[in-house]
Amino acid sequence: MLSKMDDYLIHQTDKPLAEVASDHPDWQETLYFNVHDRAGKFSAVAGLEVLPNSQYVRAYLFTLHAGEHYSYLYAGPLDNWRERIRGGTLSFSIVEPLHAWRLDLADEANGIRAALDFRARCPAYLYRPIYCEDHGETIIRQSYYTQAGTYTGSFRLGDHVFTDLVGLRARRWGVLVMPRLPFYHWVSLHLPQRCITAWQFESCAGDILYCDGAVVTEAGDVSRITRLDHDWELAPDRRHPTRNRISFTMDSGQTLRVDCREINSHFLGNFATHWSDTNATALAEARGTALSIEEYCEFDFGQERGFGIVDIVSLPGYRRYGLTPLTTT
Repeated sequence: MLSKMDDYLIHQTDKPLAEVASDHPDWQETLYFNVHDRAGKFSAVAGLEVLPNSQYVRAYLFTLHAGEHYSYLYAGPLDNWRERIRGGTLSFSIVEPLHAWRLDLADEANGIRAALDFRARCPAYLYRPIYCEDHGETIIRQSYYTQAGTYTGSFRLGDHVFTDLVGLRARRWGVLVMPRLPFYHWVSLHLPQRCITAWQFESCAGDILYCDGAVVTEAGDVSRITRLDHDWELAPDRRHPTRNRISFTMDSGQTLRVDCREINSHFLGNFATHWSDTNATALAEARGTALSIEEYCEFDFGQERGFGIVDIVSLPGYRRYGLTPLTTT
């Protein structure tokens, strides 16, 4: 099926652009943004996943403020997905490739509206190709890059208005079978003149299956990360840490140590559209069954202090911390 984009000189295969090179049902084009203030009071994550072989799109917006959790989820049929990047009431527009995006986000049930302009503050970092198997079957084979930036505009939550925001965006494409992913840490840390981005997959026994990432400065300097070591403080009945001491091994052999303290967490899953930490039942369900837990953290990095996200997936369990496999449907 031809689209307007087929006229552009951007093909990578001999097929029309609407036909991806793989017939895998979980092949996807994905974008992700995290957004937070500079004081540890507010955080949001938003994204969109297009699955052209399965003919549908998913979009999400998760918001945190003052112990309150808000979520918006959308799943529906494909539209002109290469021309209009949107799902439900979440819309994303490229203003200047690899530099600027426009986000128009609405979660009407929770009184949330955001009109944000993302501007890059660091160059994009392209990870080496990501590939993992499970019992001989491909569960992830993707290209991936991240980029730190700032946001102008505003994010409105009821009577609260948040401005002067920072965050990171990510783009990936290829095969991803989410319920079968191995244990992983993903880090997005913002410091005054640089950012740290990293992703490490491990087996249940703690063997490293993949690691890549970098310290990227606003001036464009890039120092690659080759290994991520972690040491959790884990409360009973939790699948993610309240405190996480991370050591990054650089390709130079240098070790960088970061102390991460959880402020609160985004729990990615099909939960109520609005719930509070004071609701013990809802909190226990989220902690125990979330597919992915994106911790909004305060970081100490030497004399520097920053905020960001540590995303943890523990679906298959992890022996070192006594995490059992999580059953998914």
